[in-house]
Amino acid sequence: MLSAIKRALGGGGGGAAAAATEAACAGCDPAILSKCKVSPEDMVGTVTPHSAHVFIKLAAPATAAADATDEAWWPESVDQEPAMVAVNEAIKAAGDAMPGKVKVTAYDSLSPSSPEPGTADAYVFPAGMYARGVPLEALPAVLVAVLQGEAPSTDAFEAEMVPGITLFVCCHAARDERCGHIGLPLAAKLAALAEAAGLGGSLRVLKTSHVGGHAYAGNVLVYCRGRSIDGDWFGGVHPGNADEFFAALVAVKAPSGAAGDAALRRWWRGRQVALRWRTSEVARLHCHGKHAVNMKQLVQQLEDATGGVVVHRAGGTVLLYRGDAWRPAAAQQGAALQAATQQGDAPTVQKAAAAQQADAAASPPAAASEGQLGQTADEQAPPPLQQHA
Repeated sequence: MLSAIKRALGGGGGGAAAAATEAACAGCDPAILSKCKVSPEDMVGTVTPHSAHVFIKLAAPATAAADATDEAWWPESVDQEPAMVAVNEAIKAAGDAMPGKVKVTAYDSLSPSSPEPGTADAYVFPAGMYARGVPLEALPAVLVAVLQGEAPSTDAFEAEMVPGITLFVCCHAARDERCGHIGLPLAAKLAALAEAAGLGGSLRVLKTSHVGGHAYAGNVLVYCRGRSIDGDWFGGVHPGNADEFFAALVAVKAPSGAAGDAALRRWWRGRQVALRWRTSEVARLHCHGKHAVNMKQLVQQLEDATGGVVVHRAGGTVLLYRGDAWRPAAAQQGAALQAATQQGDAPTVQKAAAAQQADAAASPPAAASEGQLGQTADEQAPPPLQQHA
């Protein structure tokens, strides 16, 4: 699939794309922009395989200014903050109970805000869960439970399913100047575009710490449960081309999402592995170039990241089987929430279950088929994202 995308983009267009990007990003520092790789040939296939992503909002330390946003105090290695360490250790201890490899990063809103001292907020995807005010001592157990598809007790915090569209923009300046220089104005521009399009109530823009791939700044991660754009990563987006990117994003209709959309794929880096299996039991991967150098290692990484099994390998082609009993984390979470409501748990859990059921009803039907990653034989094109409230 990667080679097909690259052929469609044209092998000799990298220089032209880079020149166009530099011309469009008039507000960018040329010295910083020159360090970015913006051609599609460079970006496709650069997402490290993972099956879930946890975003944690930490309370600002006492030394931070009262009006400081998180990226202003995030250290270079924010993953070494105690709460982040505790969550990563809990995920590691859970081992095979996890859905596969889990990525954990920090996040922040665009305006200064902070959880109550001793608590944290968190998003979990693809489960589509948002938890607010989770006590730090309970945070690891709560997040592990959500990743396992269970409904944690919400006596001490609020939880709900995430509606609409969520964009995460890497703004981790202390980690890399490219993300700090491009990410902050890009996040503000995308939020302004959403407001102008009347999507302010259904589309949120958040900042995230380092996700991997400074060279592809600005990096944008998109989640929208039940749609073809869900768990997709984009690079080379900046304030100069944000209008074009945003218009393509909200209008995408291709069943395979960004990979099959001519207007979006110039920015596409890749997608969460598990999200491509929502409608197909078997995923066929065509591996080329650097991805095919060590196929034995690649097979091990794919199985570890997804929980699937490689059932066939020939040259650079791999068939990855997920099993007919597999359910996406969001579906597992919804079932657990529904069970919790039947037991009379907190009203916030009841509301979350209802939201999950409504969203599931709007999702396209599952269809088992063998084909390219992210595509199925009888999957129909979903409506544009504007219609997803």
